[in-house]
Amino acid sequence: MDFTTGATTPSFGPEVIDAEKVIAGSAASCGSVMESALRALADMPDTLRVIFCPFSDTGDAFGVTDGGPKSALTVPRVCLINVRKRRGDLGTLLHEMVHAARPEMVAPDADISSVFSEAGNRSATHLPEKHAESFVTSFFGR
Repeated sequence: MDFTTGATTPSFGPEVIDAEKVIAGSAASCGSVMESALRALADMPDTLRVIFCPFSDTGDAFGVTDGGPKSALTVPRVCLINVRKRRGDLGTLLHEMVHAARPEMVAPDADISSVFSEAGNRSATHLPEKHAESFVTSFFGR
């Protein structure tokens, strides 16, 4: 799996995302940002798009992953990371990648050392093997 940053300058521009102020859990809000990202990188179907953008002040989410065949959205999985809120363990991106790697919803891990735990006191020092394996078989791990 390769990681690339700054692949393109998005054609939708930062002013659209700033005006959007993503509302976590809102398919309409998340979807418009995700669809814009897909248009900007349309020729990269095996790429997990990660968008760093501000979320609405009313939510408490650190990140959101949506899209995929079982979603109300008609886009591949995309991760949105809230630039206004940072989790102390710095594991949000890896946590969201676990969500993106599987087509179905996956229950969070009970072990607070797992990056896939949703506990408030998560230490996120461990990526369990089952989640690492899901990266390899995901659309972005090929």
